[in-house]
Amino acid sequence: PNDFTINDASPQSMQPDPLWILDRKIQANIDERWPMQQRIAEALKLLQKPRLATKPPVTGPFTGKDAFDSEDYPGHPKPPIELHMGIHFRETWSRFAGRIRFANTYKIGPAFPQEESWVDKVDAGEPLYFSAALPVHAGLICLGRFPPVDGQPEWIRASDVALLGIALYVDGELHPSFDNPPLERINKVRYRHESCRFIPGCASTYSIDSKWVGGVFCLAPNVDDWEVRDDLYNILAYHEILREGAKQPFRHTNYDYNVLRLEVNLVLSTSYLATVRQVCAGSVRVVLSPEGISEAQERLRGVLEGRVDSKAALNPKRQTKVLSRTEDVPSLREARELLAQAAAERAAAERAAEHAAAEPVMPALPALPAMPSLETPAVPTRTLNQLVAPGPGLAQPPRPALPPGPRLGPFSATGTLRP
Repeated sequence: PNDFTINDASPQSMQPDPLWILDRKIQANIDERWPMQQRIAEALKLLQKPRLATKPPVTGPFTGKDAFDSEDYPGHPKPPIELHMGIHFRETWSRFAGRIRFANTYKIGPAFPQEESWVDKVDAGEPLYFSAALPVHAGLICLGRFPPVDGQPEWIRASDVALLGIALYVDGELHPSFDNPPLERINKVRYRHESCRFIPGCASTYSIDSKWVGGVFCLAPNVDDWEVRDDLYNILAYHEILREGAKQPFRHTNYDYNVLRLEVNLVLSTSYLATVRQVCAGSVRVVLSPEGISEAQERLRGVLEGRVDSKAALNPKRQTKVLSRTEDVPSLREARELLAQAAAERAAAERAAEHAAAEPVMPALPALPAMPSLETPAVPTRTLNQLVAPGPGLAQPPRPALPPGPRLGPFSATGTLRP
């Protein structure tokens, strides 16, 4: 016993209210008043419009009562001690926080602070990675308000399943993925609410914690990069964008081929999908050259056939991300079908070439000179009727009249024989 010992109460009488440990969304009966399908539709509607890459990054203050960040979201009133941002945080993330930048190598981000090979334009055949980082820890960023009308601000709590989504936009339009994501039916009994591990509309969704800040993501792996399992959905979505862009007719001008603008958004939410917020954005231009499109198809074939289940992919050395996976991925199924069709076409072409090579080839005979024609030319003939018949046709022209005077000959003018 000490000075703080309570002698007039028992553990039974000091138990907290059972509703106190429940999330306010469960207390508000979220599954009845805002069904999960409605929340999915609202999240998908919100993500239709991208956060522009030209928009300034989100800045603080992110903590403090009655504080608001640069976009008028409330600051965290009582942040946990593990979300403290000290000197080490500033030295590590000051150059990357709140930004998305692209490169041709995975050696970027805080793990490679000296690497500054950023690009703003790539060819479809070149590798493509991007470094993305939030302005602060994920747990300090306000996600929005719940309920939507006159609600209270929401943050990622230690007990939440936090989600990070990668949303891809092509020329300002969302490239939709997981429009109807699967739900976790088993965990409804455990968590007492419906939950979803996918942010609708995002190419990939990762499970994170409240301390997460940033990472490196892949869209098109390099030839020597085999650790692609946690970026598989990003790779599939990017190559599907290239495949759709290749269907457009090429406009080869004096400057370039077709060029599309690819925008990437970082999206934060939880397994409730009650609040969704786009936090960071970045963009890059992709040149759709015919050579690059062909190289991209071969690269995707190599990823699906050799890299994704390789020993290096199953035992990665770099820091990995927890990807939300599902058995039924339409883009993966379509990509495999297209690759199988292309492989069948290549096999048929190879068999036809082998068959043609096996057949004996007869030498070509020299061309003979042209012989003169032995046929006599046709002579037009005329019948007697055509010669004497009046009217149109091939009749002979009239004979000229004889001049006046004595005529020479054996007969006289009267028809008698001259003496």
